[in-house]
Amino acid sequence: MERLHFAIRNARSQVIPLLQGVFANDQNAMDAGRRKASTVDAQISADALHTIACIAKGKFDGAEKAKLETVDVAALTPLELIAQSYFRRTHFSRTRTSATRRRTES
Repeated sequence: MERLHFAIRNARSQVIPLLQGVFANDQNAMDAGRRKASTVDAQISADALHTIACIAKGKFDGAEKAKLETVDVAALTPLELIAQSYFRRTHFSRTRTSATRRRTES
């Protein structure tokens, strides 16, 4: 999950360089921005597919299994910070309407 959020920040960091390349009609600058943004995305996608295949086939060696047994939660980004960084506040603070409450209560 941490790598996914890094990829989002990495891609967002390329918006201005890409736009500068567009307005300057600089194909090399546009390609560099796209390449920098997409490389991390491709790495994460490849890692996810590899992990899915390993889970499906049950292929983890002992060292990999040991890494999965414990996670240092202090190093993880809090969900509240992620919510504030990527979404408008209304997506996570919306209360249920009375109509929704009536449907779920009956």
